[in-house]
Amino acid sequence: MNKEKVLITGASSGIGLTCAIYLTYKGYKVIGTSRHPEKLNNDLLKNRYLEMLTKYTITHLKSSQETLVKGKIQIPDEIFENLDNLIEKIEFKPLDVTNSNSVSEIIPLLMAEGVRIIVNNAGSGFFGPIETLSIDHSKEQLDLNYFGQIRVIQNALPYMRNDGGIIVNMASLGGYIPLPFHSHYSSSKSALRMLTETLRLELQPFNIKVVSLNPGVINTPFNVNMHTPKAGSGPDSYDYQEENSITTLKKLLNALPTPKESPYYSAAKQTWETVVRNMIRGPSPQIVAEKLYKIITSKNPKVHYISSNFIQRFGYFLMRRITSDKLKIFITRKFYGI
Repeated sequence: MNKEKVLITGASSGIGLTCAIYLTYKGYKVIGTSRHPEKLNNDLLKNRYLEMLTKYTITHLKSSQETLVKGKIQIPDEIFENLDNLIEKIEFKPLDVTNSNSVSEIIPLLMAEGVRIIVNNAGSGFFGPIETLSIDHSKEQLDLNYFGQIRVIQNALPYMRNDGGIIVNMASLGGYIPLPFHSHYSSSKSALRMLTETLRLELQPFNIKVVSLNPGVINTPFNVNMHTPKAGSGPDSYDYQEENSITTLKKLLNALPTPKESPYYSAAKQTWETVVRNMIRGPSPQIVAEKLYKIITSKNPKVHYISSNFIQRFGYFLMRRITSDKLKIFITRKFYGI
C-alpha cells in the first residue's frame, strides 16, 4: 500500500475533496486543508461528495418547464462501499493561503513530516463586469488564486530541494480562453499557468516537477458560487440540501449577482445562465481526480494537463491551435450569446 503523503489545499469541497478521497482510495496519505476544519464532519463531507458525483440532466431546456432531473451517483463501487472509511482517513489541517502567518506556520510542519506532493487547489471566483468589480476584488482574487499558491510553494521548497517532489497547480481552461464576466478569475489562472512554466525551469535541477492541471466546466459548487460579496446570502441562493426541481433550477438561474440596473445586465444574465446550464451538464470532478493521479504517478509528467469532456477539449483545440484571436473572441461571444 502506497503511504506517500499528499497535501491538497482547499480540500473540504469541490475538486479538492474529490481528489482527496480518490487519492486516499489509491493508497496515499492525504492531508487536506481548510480555513475552518473545526466545522467539518464526516457526514458533511460525505454529503458534499455524493452531491458532486451525482449526474443531473435538464429537461425542457430553456422552457417554462425547464427542470433538473437527478440521476445516478457516478462513483466506482469500491469507493462508494468504503466512502466513510476513506473520508475518515483524510487528515484536515487549518490553513488560509491568503495569510502569510498561517502558511508559514503550517506548511513547514507538514513538509517536515515528509510531504513531497503538493496540490495547490485552493481558489475562488468573482462574477461581474470588470467596470464594477473593484480593485479590492481583483486583489482578493489574485491573493487567493495566485499569491496564495506562491506562499505555499515558497514555504515548501526548502524541504523539497534535497528530496525532489511534485507540485501540481490547479489552474483552469479559463486561463487559456477568455470568459466574459470572469476577468479576475481568468487572469489569475493564466498567471498560475505561466508561474508553472517558470518554476519548471527553475526547479528542474532539484528534481522538482511542476505541473498545471486545467479543468474545464466541472459539476461542482464552485460554478454556482461564482459571486460578488453580496451574492449567495439572500433568499434566492442555492441550497444543496434542497430537492432538485423547477424551483431549484430557477433559483440557480436567478442568482445572478449583476443588478438589473447595470448596463451589462443583459449580457451578464445570458452568460450566467449559460454557465449554470453547462455546469449542471458538465462532467463530475472524478475526471479531475483521475487525471491528478495520472500526473503524480508519471515519471516524466507534461507541463500542462487538461481535464474536461470531449466537447470542451475539442473546443480548446480549435480556440488555441487553429483560430485567430479575433475568431476566438467571436466564437466565445456566440457561445455565451452576448
